[in-house]
Amino acid sequence: MKREGYLIDLLHSYDNEQSYVVLVVKEEGRKTFYRYPFDPYFYLETEDPEQVQKDLDSFSVLYKDQVVKVKRTEIVERLTPDKTWKKLLKIYCYHPNHVPMVHEALKPYGKSYEYKIPYLHRFLADTKLIPLNYIVFEEEDHEVKEILSQEDRMIPLNVMAFDIEVYNKTNPPDPRSNPIIMISLYSKNLGGKVITYRDSPGGVDGVITVRDEREMIERFCDIVNDEDVDLLIGYNSAMFDIPYLKERSKVLGTSLNLGLDYSGIEYRRHGMSATVRIPGRVHIDFYPVMRTLGGMGAVRIQRYTLEEAYRNIIGDLLGSKNIDKQEIWRYWDDDNLRDVLFRYSIGDSRAVYEISKVVLPVEIQLTKASGLPLSEVYHAPTSKMVESALMRVAVDKRYIIPNLPKESEVRLRMNNPIKGGFVKMPNPGVYEDIIVFDFRGMYPSIVVSHNVDWYSYDPDAPEEECYVSPNGYKFRKDSETLIPYVLKRLLSLRGGLKDKLKTLDKNSREYEHLFAKTQALKILINSFFGYLGYARSRWYCRECASSITAWGRYYITNTIQKAEQRGFQVLYADTDSLFILLKGHDKDDALQFLEEVNRQLPSDMELEFEGYYPRGVFVSKRTEVGKGAKKKYALIDDRGVIKIRGFELVRRDWSEIAKETQLKVLEAILKDGDPKKAVKIVKDVISSLKKGEVPLDKLIIYTELKRDPKNYAVISPEVAAAVKARDRGVKVGKGSIIGYVIGKTGKTVSEKAEYYLFAKDYDPDYYINNQVLPAVMKILRELGYSEEELKTNSRQTTLWE
Repeated sequence: MKREGYLIDLLHSYDNEQSYVVLVVKEEGRKTFYRYPFDPYFYLETEDPEQVQKDLDSFSVLYKDQVVKVKRTEIVERLTPDKTWKKLLKIYCYHPNHVPMVHEALKPYGKSYEYKIPYLHRFLADTKLIPLNYIVFEEEDHEVKEILSQEDRMIPLNVMAFDIEVYNKTNPPDPRSNPIIMISLYSKNLGGKVITYRDSPGGVDGVITVRDEREMIERFCDIVNDEDVDLLIGYNSAMFDIPYLKERSKVLGTSLNLGLDYSGIEYRRHGMSATVRIPGRVHIDFYPVMRTLGGMGAVRIQRYTLEEAYRNIIGDLLGSKNIDKQEIWRYWDDDNLRDVLFRYSIGDSRAVYEISKVVLPVEIQLTKASGLPLSEVYHAPTSKMVESALMRVAVDKRYIIPNLPKESEVRLRMNNPIKGGFVKMPNPGVYEDIIVFDFRGMYPSIVVSHNVDWYSYDPDAPEEECYVSPNGYKFRKDSETLIPYVLKRLLSLRGGLKDKLKTLDKNSREYEHLFAKTQALKILINSFFGYLGYARSRWYCRECASSITAWGRYYITNTIQKAEQRGFQVLYADTDSLFILLKGHDKDDALQFLEEVNRQLPSDMELEFEGYYPRGVFVSKRTEVGKGAKKKYALIDDRGVIKIRGFELVRRDWSEIAKETQLKVLEAILKDGDPKKAVKIVKDVISSLKKGEVPLDKLIIYTELKRDPKNYAVISPEVAAAVKARDRGVKVGKGSIIGYVIGKTGKTVSEKAEYYLFAKDYDPDYYINNQVLPAVMKILRELGYSEEELKTNSRQTTLWE
């Protein structure tokens, strides 16, 4: 029978010596499981594949009292990692767990390939199925016989956000003794709800009152199942909410049956991360999503709290009162405050839901672009996404997927880094009339233009048949190999989507769908260069990575020379961007220069006009006054929007008062052109600090702990604050973001550091000399001002007077 629907997720099952991929398909609004028989396999390169094939007819290996046999074999031809087509033995097993066992037993026969590829990844690469796509398939007795087609559509996902609140008077909460007092949820169908076992004194909308904690957990599971939720989302839910719910369920003698048809969940902890598998549903924790986006520079976020994530992604905070987690028990016990807690809890779930509306479309498109399931994409590094995309094409081209490197090889690769991009440092100062040019996707376009790939690299090929990099490596022109092949198609797809976006209404669903796809493709495309030089990459190629940066240095320096020959002054250049001053020229001259450069570039490369900036500030290196710093500048465009790179106000380890003052100084200089106003701003802040008028929440400094506080040899301020916080019951450890204030009590800065929740006062001299002045002096010093002048009422002649 022909069936069709959206492929929500994939699972694995095993029955009667047959492995199955279980397809979770959403048909007409409801989800169903279908089994697809699929045998796991790997390849063996051996001198006599025919003879080994015969030997394997009677092969078996004993593993933990289990006899493991080979299911079947066939001889195939594949391109091996040494770039030679060979006959290999393709060995099929009964169960994915058997693959490494059989591989280990067959080591004496030769070299194995593809024995460490996860079963579901293997299936997706072989079938070319794309998770979350629309599929049409033949089905019999809930077993899929053939998948006929697939389409890219906007998938109608039923998304539910949830959050729990725990009663505990001392941190950290312990699931063995501290109960969950409410579970809030938010979805399009239900709006905001909170399940609890105390009444709402004021009759808050959405409160569902049950008998006790056990019934509360069971009601939550009922709602998830009744609503047939596709995506269950939270914030830090993989590390806190889900394991806490699971443990409390055990304590209370019930089960956390969130899966389709009331099945349980699979939870695994991996150091500072965790994975949650819910049969028939996808769980997404937006905490690691925000950390990934922050690490990529896609969002500017100081702390990865839900409140900060919401403020950064959405804007203004929700109207509900923000409550200190350590005070939740007080609100629960006080009839006059409990309704505030109910609204706060619903607000948290709604905040996660609103974040998902912005971020989830990109995650969905990353799933479709990479081929990884959504349940993995949200916490997967970009290297895994690139690897998945390459695997799919490698299978299609009949290329053997290279094995993962051994740790010894990883260390060798890491100890042999490549030379990066070219940088022309700016002279520090304030400049006017700046034009910025960028090479559009420089590294990806170099890969495509010069066929840079593991498979095309050939040191013995004649030069006339190759692209020869500036550092002498040769890449054959005669065939479009793996990475150029994949990148060219991704670039073409993204270019077509961008063109189509220009024709669509920005408020339409189609625009939202295609815009998310362009963003996902951008993330994936820009990750390919890093993957070639990534020490743990299957397709690592140092010659490729170093050639890409060598060509990058060639094109940027060549463009600088051409700009100077045309009479432009090049202020700054960094890897793929160029800043020129318009002195004696106008914008039309700059655009004509742009056209000349592009006429001489390879067809897949392009220099683009990034923007015109009437004024900009470039600062000195921290350790070398008078020498310009890399990636530390602020520009204002012709619409009055300030673009900032490398300043304290985009970093979390500076206090809000320092960042706020720095921004106001930049605005005074860039928008108003008034350094005297900037100086007055700083003097006023210093005066307020000395008078004790600055609120403590503007003085918090945030730092991430790279290891457990007890493992630090040197006690820095953040470590001292973390130790003090731990002594008072706050749960802190490796990966925690510590907020602290430098107070008045103590001889050293570390002794004065106090966890922000317990801070009572602040040391004004510390904040003046170590926060505010360092943040603004790198700007004002370029205008001729000194620290002494900012601290006193003395004056001196500045560059602008």
